[in-house]
Amino acid sequence: MSRFPFASLDLSLVPPPQVVQPVDYETIRAARIAELTARFNAAGVPFVVGAIESDPSVIHQEEDAYREMLDRQAINDAAVSVMLAYAVGSDLDNLAALIGLRRLTIAPATDTAPAVLQSDDELRALCRVALEGTAVGLTGGGYRLIALQAAPEVRSVGLVRSPGGRIDVILLGRGADGTVSPEVVARVNTILQADDGGQLTDIVTVRSVTPLAYDIVVDAIIPAGPSPAPIRAACIAALAAAAARLQTIGGVAPTDALIAAGRIPPMTKFILVSPAADVVAPPDAAPWARSITVNLIAAS
Repeated sequence: MSRFPFASLDLSLVPPPQVVQPVDYETIRAARIAELTARFNAAGVPFVVGAIESDPSVIHQEEDAYREMLDRQAINDAAVSVMLAYAVGSDLDNLAALIGLRRLTIAPATDTAPAVLQSDDELRALCRVALEGTAVGLTGGGYRLIALQAAPEVRSVGLVRSPGGRIDVILLGRGADGTVSPEVVARVNTILQADDGGQLTDIVTVRSVTPLAYDIVVDAIIPAGPSPAPIRAACIAALAAAAARLQTIGGVAPTDALIAAGRIPPMTKFILVSPAADVVAPPDAAPWARSITVNLIAAS
C-alpha cells in the first residue's frame, strides 16, 4: 500500500460530478414553449403558441433555447476543466503545473511534422504519482516519476525489489518490442544514482524490459461474398490494439482478451490458434505480439 493513496486511485471509478448536468436542446425548447403557453393563459391572452410554423414567439424561444443549451454546455465544460479525471489538453497542462509537472515532448518538431507530446492519459498518470516524488524516503511511485521525466522515450516503469535493498528499475519503451536503447538506460541511471536521485539505502539497477515474444495466429470463417481483405485488415488492427494495451511490465496477455478483440463481424467462427494459453510475463518482462496472422476461410 502506498503512503499516498492518490497514486493508486483509479480515476475511472470516480463517480460523475453532480455539477455536470445533461444538456438537450429539445428538452429546453419544450420547457420554454410550455412556460410561454402558461404565461399567455395566466394573462388571459387567447393565443395558441406554435399554431403556425412561422409563429414569432416560437422562433424567439427556439433561438433562446439554443443559446441556453450552449451556456449550459459551457458551464459543464468549465466545471470538468479543473477536474483531474476529466480535464484535457491545455486545461490538464495547467492542473499539472500546480504540482510542478509539465507535458513531456516525446519527439521534437521537424520541418515537416509537429512535435509529438505526451498524451493526456500519460500526463494524468504522472500527476497521480507527483506527491511520491517529493517523499522523504523514495517510494515506488517516486522512482517511476523520476524515470519517466528523465526519459520521454519510456512509456512505463516497473520495479523489482530484492532482499538487501536491491531495486531493479525496468523501463518499457514506446517501440514495438518495448525495449529502450542503452543511452536511455544510462540517462535514467545517471539521474537515479545522483545524490538527490534515489534513496541512499537502495541499490538501484536500471535496465530495459525483456520482450516476451508471442505470435498471434487466427483461423476464422466468414460468409461467402464479402471481400476478405477489409475483414482481415480490421481484425489485425483490433488484435494489434489489444496486444499493445496488454504490453505491460510483468503483465498478462490473456487468450480471452485476444479472442474478444479479434472476433469481428461478419466472422461466424473464430479460432485462436496461437497463443494456445495466456502469455504470462515475469516481473522484468512484457508480453510482445511479434506477429499477427489472420487466415480467413469463406463458408461454403
